[in-house]
Amino acid sequence: MSKLEDAFRPKGIVRGETLLLRPTDARDMVRRAHYDGVKVLGIDGFFISPNATEPSMANSIDFTTATLMDKDPWEMADDFLASRMHSSLYFEVVVDQGEVSF
Repeated sequence: MSKLEDAFRPKGIVRGETLLLRPTDARDMVRRAHYDGVKVLGIDGFFISPNATEPSMANSIDFTTATLMDKDPWEMADDFLASRMHSSLYFEVVVDQGEVSF
């Protein structure tokens, strides 16, 4: 995990090596990434139950595709999460693994 992910670990659930956050905390992480200059590469949505972690492709987005590379990834990520604020989903915010200094 990156330093940014480590900073948000107490707010989420870790399944395997994946940090999963509620929409509000995922938005906070995106905003922190923007502040720190860490690029958001994508967001993956998951349905969580006591016994399973089910990915939701309909609630996931990849900002590294050619059609999205010229757009602001932080704004797109914020808008994407804002539209899912009242969902029961958890999100993995995939960030560039470059070093971040706190």
